Amino acid sequence: KPLEEKNNFSNRPFFGKKDEDEFLISFYRDAIEGRLTQEEKKYAHLLVKEHEDAFYFTDKALQVQATDWGIDYRLDPWTLPIPRESYFLSLARLIRVRALVQAMDGDTREAVKSFKTGFLLADVSQQVHNLIGEMIGLAIRKMMISPLRYVLLNLHVGKGKEADILRYLPQKKWKKDFDDCI
Repeated sequence: KPLEEKNNFSNRPFFGKKDEDEFLISFYRDAIEGRLTQEEKKYAHLLVKEHEDAFYFTDKALQVQATDWGIDYRLDPWTLPIPRESYFLSLARLIRVRALVQAMDGDTREAVKSFKTGFLLADVSQQVHNLIGEMIGLAIRKMMISPLRYVLLNLHVGKGKEADILRYLPQKKWKKDFDDCI
């Protein structure tokens, strides 16, 4: 087997009979429908902890509002590697789970920052300026909109906190992203 396939842990059973991607998808669905078990919550916390290194870099990108594809533009254009954007969807699912875990733990402010990181990831995907990048960027926005709305409507603490939380999101961009997804 190729080394990449041999070291791909995402295809191994993670929770029950689910692999990591299946868990990320079902965790979101179960969280929104209010069907999460304590065991699922525990595994979600472990998953977030396991991927702290990836979150470090995505949070750093949010902080500086920039990313670096690591492409040497001095090379001939036809030799430039195309970024593997399909991994963005898995990263977006991880960010979404982290945001939901943060919200369930009562840290709504950090949850909203995680969603903001998800929107930045969508923007980064679209920087490639090709159809795949546009489609993945839109898919990531759709992944973030519903749980963000759920968090803002259901998991905020105290009266009037939503207004405080919303200041972390660029209002016009958030509305445009929402309208684009609809």
